[in-house]
Amino acid sequence: MSWVSSKKLSVAALLLGALLIPEAAASLLPTERAALISFYNATGGPGWINKTNWLGPEGTECNWFGVRCDYTGTKVHALELDKNGLTGTLSSAVTALSGLSALTRLELRSNELRGTIPEEIVSISTLDYLDVSENVLSGAIPLQIGKLAQLRLLWLSNNDLSGPIPTSLTWLSKLQNLDLGYNHLEGRIPNSIGSLSMLRYLKLNANQLHGEVPSSITALSALCCFDSLDLTFNALHADPSTDLWLQSREYAWPFGQLRPPVGLEASTSTPSTYVALWWDPPAPDTLSGTWYELYADTGRGPVMVQRTANIHDTLILLTDLTPSTTYTFTVRNVRAADSLNPGNELRSDPTPPVTVRTAPPFPSVSIGDARVDERDGGEVSIAYFDITCLDKPADRSISVSYETVDGTAIAGQDFRRVPPTRLEFPPGVNVQTVQVVVVGDDVNEGSEFFHVKLSAALGARIVDGEGTATIVDSDGLRASDASVIEGSSGTTLARVVVSLPGPAQTHVSARWSTANGSAVAPRDFAASAGTIDIEVGQTSSTIEIPVVADSDPESDEFFWLMLSQAMGAPIEDGSAEVTILDDDGAQPVRPDPVIKVTGCSMVGESCTLEVGSASSADVSGWIVKWLVDDVERSQLRKWSPSFDLAGTYTVSLRASNAGGNAEARSTLRVEPLPTPCPPDRLCLLDDRFEVMLAATDVRSGGSGIGLPLTQSEQSGYFSIPALTSDAANPEVFVKLLDGRLLNGHFWFFFAGLTDFEYTLTVNDTEEGTSKIYTKPGGLSNGGFDVGSGVAEETCRGEVDGTRLRAPSTAPCQRSDDSLCLDGAHFAVSLTARDPRTGATGSGLAIPESDVFGYFSIPSLTNDPGNPEVFVKMLDGRAVNGFWWVFYSGLTDFEYTMIVTDTITGEVRSYTKAAGSACGAFDVDAF
Repeated sequence: MSWVSSKKLSVAALLLGALLIPEAAASLLPTERAALISFYNATGGPGWINKTNWLGPEGTECNWFGVRCDYTGTKVHALELDKNGLTGTLSSAVTALSGLSALTRLELRSNELRGTIPEEIVSISTLDYLDVSENVLSGAIPLQIGKLAQLRLLWLSNNDLSGPIPTSLTWLSKLQNLDLGYNHLEGRIPNSIGSLSMLRYLKLNANQLHGEVPSSITALSALCCFDSLDLTFNALHADPSTDLWLQSREYAWPFGQLRPPVGLEASTSTPSTYVALWWDPPAPDTLSGTWYELYADTGRGPVMVQRTANIHDTLILLTDLTPSTTYTFTVRNVRAADSLNPGNELRSDPTPPVTVRTAPPFPSVSIGDARVDERDGGEVSIAYFDITCLDKPADRSISVSYETVDGTAIAGQDFRRVPPTRLEFPPGVNVQTVQVVVVGDDVNEGSEFFHVKLSAALGARIVDGEGTATIVDSDGLRASDASVIEGSSGTTLARVVVSLPGPAQTHVSARWSTANGSAVAPRDFAASAGTIDIEVGQTSSTIEIPVVADSDPESDEFFWLMLSQAMGAPIEDGSAEVTILDDDGAQPVRPDPVIKVTGCSMVGESCTLEVGSASSADVSGWIVKWLVDDVERSQLRKWSPSFDLAGTYTVSLRASNAGGNAEARSTLRVEPLPTPCPPDRLCLLDDRFEVMLAATDVRSGGSGIGLPLTQSEQSGYFSIPALTSDAANPEVFVKLLDGRLLNGHFWFFFAGLTDFEYTLTVNDTEEGTSKIYTKPGGLSNGGFDVGSGVAEETCRGEVDGTRLRAPSTAPCQRSDDSLCLDGAHFAVSLTARDPRTGATGSGLAIPESDVFGYFSIPSLTNDPGNPEVFVKMLDGRAVNGFWWVFYSGLTDFEYTMIVTDTITGEVRSYTKAAGSACGAFDVDAF
């Protein structure tokens, strides 16, 4: 890595430069004038509402309406033409404006500009203010917009934009205002939204966003006021802690949220004369004009077949189905346009597809949810997930992989991570239960959740692949025991500390009162009652109770303090025993404290500090104080702090009684949290390696970065939405294996289902080293590096599959050795040979979507989850009249892939030689 030093001009030099500018007005540069004229023509200039001075003689440009020049008078730095009747496409306007070299402000609000936001917007790299709201723009927000690094304000509201919110928007570190409201944006709010640390206004209202509001949104500390965040009129929900944050700041959040139907089920009659569909309604909608729409899909795209009258109709009967046809049904919750959301139809996210067959059912796998009460101080409990396989033949085995996925609960902190693990359903078994260990703490944090995700089912399809475990927080108010030396005259004060395990997230209060024990009021203490308050950010409050002194030798006595009627937090320990230490007899022994420590090894981790005695003496009569780096922090005998910063801390325990006082000290080392995987990278082998992708389309010259989609600890793939406009389309696959036991190196494999030029960068975060692998455009070869680099090889860009004799045609039936693609139109199978041993084996088919899947070869690798050969089929008939086949492998095995058109019976065979990393594509396959 090289570093380039920068030199900053002094203020004096800048002032001197300003003084040297001639007083006579300078003329706009010819290229700047030409760009303005081109812009005028591209946006219907003759029809503008105000075009004062436009197209005037040279030297007048800075006086044209809406044009603002810089201080030199030679360059345009702003165009302010809102509400001015501009027409044409934004793409043509941007093309014209690319000739303005210093344009920082572009304000085109409330015009009639149409078309998409072009990728070429990045050519105006100086922009810090872009307002094209209230136009007629459509299509997706381009990924390239994340390259406008100077943007502080971005307003795209009140258009017809669709598609997801690109994650690249969260790269704009200087962004202060972002308004995407009143569009048709879909999908989820990017998890990395919290990285926009300077954001003061965020408007995402009146779209079709769905899913959970990312907890990272709570990191947006610069949001300026109660109306600076608007998420209304979507289909969003939030976990309890995020919801509390949103509502406590009175942000525009829960109003008008749609909820998708849940629990969609289907049942067919025998014989199949109708299909019954039913579902659970969402939470009642607060607005009128809401109904459901039912869509049916036979593989050619969803078609609406029925609309309900209102939100209460949750059962539909469908008749006249085509025999032996697979239907996928989707129900959507829809609200009509209303006065709060003019012209915008809001829809929920479709439910997971439910496939109804008139033929015998195909086994389906689903996972349920779990709920577990959190225990205290590192104690563990178990979350149980039931995984069910329906319609499984009694004589067959079926398997599926499962793994834990973080939610608001974090692996290693709140629960023990489960890596991808294979679960088998033996013959006769339809339900399996998996367990996840939940680790308790003493932090008042509200309920949290994590997921268990299913993948790579063999012999079945996954219909509900994500179970959610809710960890119910039990940490609440605790009243700590206390002691006080009685004294000989007057009164002394007993102090009882009421505390939370962590800082209060909202105002907390509770009633308290005293009760007699062996000590009796009013002889020994003053009967008292009142209310305690713990403000936001505080951890405790102290109650003082007068104790009556005397000079009579007697035993120690006690009374009770009781908590009740708590608000803002539950009561976990609502009784404190207050001991009155008699000082008229023998003097107690001086304390000899020791510190007992549990946990405290990592930032944010709750730990336990507890009072002990070196001589095992009774500590209940001691008055204690905890100090961290000589600052008093608590008076609890059992204290559960956490540390927000890594470092070394000195903890002191000061104890006293009538016999004197003493101190114990301990040193705590708190380690930093592991660095999370960046959103633009695949993190493999326990996050040691980071893989990044950059690609170029050699035909158009367009470029883009890879969107990572992790599959396992060892492998994953990238889509390239900037080039394909499809975030789910797999393009490049990578795999990392630990081969150090064999030759001392890690092994890296890469392959693609694309002819794009691409570069892979692999960072070893432990060693601090990097390697770069490049695949030229127009080729389909991959490569593997087992320690000595990638061997050069020549691969054919197109392969004509060998035509085989057509067998008898039959519908594609999903099985362990066959991928069914494109609506079961094509069946794909694979056989392979290891050139080193001569051993052969069949591919184990693992579908990922209707157009793509992969094969493992467990008979040669002993690992059914290890991806070896990938295949993708695309319908290119609209381009050249043919179906297209792409295949590639992360292996040097020889393999042969057979593709069968189950409708026509046509068969193609594709063979890859041993020792090669080549892939291929056939764009006139069928």
